[in-house]
This record gives sequence, C-alpha cells and structure tokens, in this order.
Amino acid sequence: MIKLVETSFAVHYINEEQSLLEQCWTNPDSKMNIEEYKVDMLHYLQIVKKYQIRFALIDTRQFGFTISPETQDWIDKTIAIEANQIVKKIAFLLPHDLIEQLSIEQTMDEEEGTKYNAIQYFEDKQKAINWLLSS
Repeated sequence: MIKLVETSFAVHYINEEQSLLEQCWTNPDSKMNIEEYKVDMLHYLQIVKKYQIRFALIDTRQFGFTISPETQDWIDKTIAIEANQIVKKIAFLLPHDLIEQLSIEQTMDEEEGTKYNAIQYFEDKQKAINWLLSS
C-alpha cells in the first residue's frame, strides 16, 4: 500500500494493482469537526475518481465522530452520488461505539449510498480485505 494523503484525522492508502483504497480514520480523541470530516471525504472522492478505485476499505475503528443527519445527506449528495458509479465494493471496519456505528450505517442507507453494489461491515481487517478482493 502506498500512502497518498494524510491529514490530522485520516490516512488514505492505495494499492493500484488491486484497485484498493484504504481510508484509515485517526481521531481517537474525537477532535474532528464537520468541516474537517468533509475535507477528508473529498480526498476520498478525489482518489476514487483519479484512480478509478473499485474496492474501498474504510477503517473507522478510531473514527471518534458521529455523522449528523445533515452531514449524512451531504455525503449522499456530494460523495456517494459520484463514488457509487466507480466503487464496486466497500468494507467497513466498525468502531466499538454504537452511536458511531449507527451513524456510519445510516449514512450508507441514504438514497445514493444504497446504490453501491456491495457493502459489508467487519471487525477483522483481513476478512474485510478477503471479501473485497473475492469475486
């Protein structure tokens, strides 16, 4: 994996050969605000578009952020509407916080989020990668 973008709250890695993007959230102290979250999500979209990413692993185990309904709507209309045309499978490594988990799952249940071909939630990173790269 090659590191492409690193901010205060997320690191984006890519494996071009496998068309795999890994977005690792690094916000264990819950200091990220909505605008910072949006910046990192725009990085995600830019990478997906530039490299035509087919598989995304979103590691939210250190997410430390609850996505509000308004921000869920923004993700749906700004990120998912374009990304779901390119990304075929998304695997999430979920945080332990139940409210954070629900906010992530609700975001993917928005109108455009439901158009992804396949979304799964995992606790084990290797199982998530295996699922992403399976036929």
